[in-house]
This record gives sequence, C-alpha cells and structure tokens, in this order.
Amino acid sequence: MKQSIFTVALEDLSYEDIAHILAGEGYDGVEWRITHPHEEMAMKHLNLHNFENYAKDVKSLCNTLGLEIPVLSSYENVDKVERIERLFLLAQMLGAPMVRIHSRIYE
Repeated sequence: MKQSIFTVALEDLSYEDIAHILAGEGYDGVEWRITHPHEEMAMKHLNLHNFENYAKDVKSLCNTLGLEIPVLSSYENVDKVERIERLFLLAQMLGAPMVRIHSRIYE
C-alpha cells in the first residue's frame, strides 16, 4: 500500500516545504489541496488562479523527490464549470489521474 498526505493538514507551509517533508518522511505521494485566491484561508500553494506560473515546478519537484500526485482535492461544487475546467487542466499538467470535487447540495 502506498501512503500520501492531503495537504490541508500542512496549509501553513509552501509547496516546496511540503514536498521535502513528505519525501523525507518516506511518503509515496502528495494529495494537493487546490484553493482559489478569494478564499479567506487561501494557502501558500496551488490555487486555480495562477497555477500556470508554478505547475511545471511542482511536477518537477515531485518527480525529483519521488512523490506521486494521486489526486488533486478541491472544494469546488460541480456547478462551477470554469473552475472545474481549470482544475482538470492543472491535473493534466501535474499528471494527476483524479480530481475531487463536491457534488451538488440537495435540500
């Protein structure tokens, strides 16, 4: 079994620090939480607004450290089509085979 960490647990760290810590502790992968810039608690890494600026660096760093990216995890709702399209594009750039989104809330 492979082990990875969901980065919401490490939200105060940069993506570089997270990758180095996980690799140093022997984890096999990193499940990146994806935010967007208007979130009050936006983390210091991986958001939908400017990912084109850093996606290649994140992928290269993970590859160098031997970390897989099994999933990108977001809190996007299925009705946010433009954001989900950007999430899929980021997943493609990082080589992540899955993304997590929220289903519609039913009342």
